[in-house]
Amino acid sequence: MDLNPSMVDEPMIRRFVELIHTRAAHAINGGNTGVLQLVRIHPADESISVSRYDIGDVEHMTQDAIAFSAAGHNVYIEGRTVRADLRGNKRGDLKDTLWVFALVIDSDRDKDKAWTPTAQASIIVETSPGNAHFWFCLARAVDAIEGKAIGERMRKSAGADQDTGVITQCYRVAGTPNFPSESKRRARIDRADQDRRTVRDVPRGSTRSVRRRRRRQQR
Repeated sequence: MDLNPSMVDEPMIRRFVELIHTRAAHAINGGNTGVLQLVRIHPADESISVSRYDIGDVEHMTQDAIAFSAAGHNVYIEGRTVRADLRGNKRGDLKDTLWVFALVIDSDRDKDKAWTPTAQASIIVETSPGNAHFWFCLARAVDAIEGKAIGERMRKSAGADQDTGVITQCYRVAGTPNFPSESKRRARIDRADQDRRTVRDVPRGSTRSVRRRRRRQQR
């Protein structure tokens, strides 16, 4: 694999991590918050490793995400917290989920599973041209059972990829490249250089797309 440090957008990673921590802290608002998880998967053998962080530990998570990505891992994060005593490289299932603070629509035009926005997302991460993760951060975090029910309704109504609304699903960290696994490289041309993640925190009342903003910057 040809690694290029410029593929890793460090300011974008930091901004995204800061947003996730801020939204999680606001939604959970004290008590037993649990921990956030950063998931890294190496494309060579698709092995999974998990790191865990207290809410507010932005610096540690940011530096790890940058390092993991620079080393050639695909890096992901979840819209939930898990119990703090979870150990090992298993991400944990429904029963290990403490709070759900965000649900994500996985809009995938490549699979004919694109979502036509009908509501304003909290954060939009463009995962590749025409594809995006729409993060809907909750004003108040919910438990796993309620989060699962909301996610199922979201998935049915959105008509997007099957990963939509799955509270245990991890989603790519903005600013990190997509390193295709061997199976994906056999199926398509390796587009790691052009598949860098981008992110936008959507201000209240704004409906501009990431792609429109990019076009203006390129003029």
